[in-house]
Amino acid sequence: MIVAVADGPPTEAGLIMMLECPGVFVAPYVPEGWTASGTPGEFYQLVPPAGQGAVHISVYRRPDRPIEENEARDMLAAFVTKAVRAPSGEIRVVQNGRGEQRAYSRLLHQSDEDGPSEWFTACIMWPKHMLICSYNSPPAQGDLPAAERMFASIYPL
Repeated sequence: MIVAVADGPPTEAGLIMMLECPGVFVAPYVPEGWTASGTPGEFYQLVPPAGQGAVHISVYRRPDRPIEENEARDMLAAFVTKAVRAPSGEIRVVQNGRGEQRAYSRLLHQSDEDGPSEWFTACIMWPKHMLICSYNSPPAQGDLPAAERMFASIYPL
C-alpha cells in the first residue's frame, strides 16, 4: 500500500509517499501523485499522474538458503528475455554482503506491435524474498529517473 508519512524532508504538500509490503520491503521513495494498485504481498503497479509509463513490482518467496553467486543476474536475464522478449542488455550486479544481491538492466526495445519502449528492470534478492521490478514507457515520455530512484530506495523489513 502507498502511505503518506510526515518523517523526513517534506514535499511541497508536506508529506513523503512510500510503498510498504508488510513483512517484506519498504520503498521509501514514491514520487508525489503516483497511484498504486495490485495484490498486497504479491504484485504492485504504480502509475504516475501523467499516465505515461508504469512500475511493476512482483514479490516472490525464496527457499531459505544463501543467495548463489549471480543468482539475481540470472533471474533478471530470464525475466527480460521472457517478459520483454528481448536480450537483457548489460546487467549490473550489486552485492551487499551475503544478505542481498541486486541486478539492474536498462534497455530500449523495439516491439513490432507497440513501437519503441524504454525499460528499466531490477531483481532484488534477500534470503527469504525476491522482487522483480520493471518500468517501461515510450522513450523520453515517462519518468525513468523516478523509477530508478524508487527501485534503489527499496530495503527489506
